[in-house]
Amino acid sequence: MRTIVTTERDRESFIEKVRAFPLGKKQFVAEFKVYRKVRSLKANKLYWLWLRCIKDETGNDEETLHTYFKNNHLSWSLKTVFDKEVTMTPSTKNLDSKQFSEYLEKVKIEMLEQGIFLPNPDDKGWDEFYTRYGLN
Repeated sequence: MRTIVTTERDRESFIEKVRAFPLGKKQFVAEFKVYRKVRSLKANKLYWLWLRCIKDETGNDEETLHTYFKNNHLSWSLKTVFDKEVTMTPSTKNLDSKQFSEYLEKVKIEMLEQGIFLPNPDDKGWDEFYTRYGLN
């Protein structure tokens, strides 16, 4: 069972569902955390369209660019494994929609500084951009 609680009625309904679970027969895992909207497929698709554009402009492949941007714009850490330091590369798949939007904005700003304009779907020039990079 997964329930998003936003109202008093939602909370009461959730509590009743928890009370209805049979105790002793099975074990259950209960988790209660702040709801964070996951990034949308549209945002993910936009990012990969941008990477295709950057690839055409720079000659770097999409995976290399993806790794570059992750390392440049997300927090990474060092861990020690068998007495050797290992760089823990961040992942975009764990970002919620707000965090992913902030990440996209950082990529967009960096590329604008390099002279590469990356449009959003509501920007002027989007249709031309999408025709060029989105129909492959």
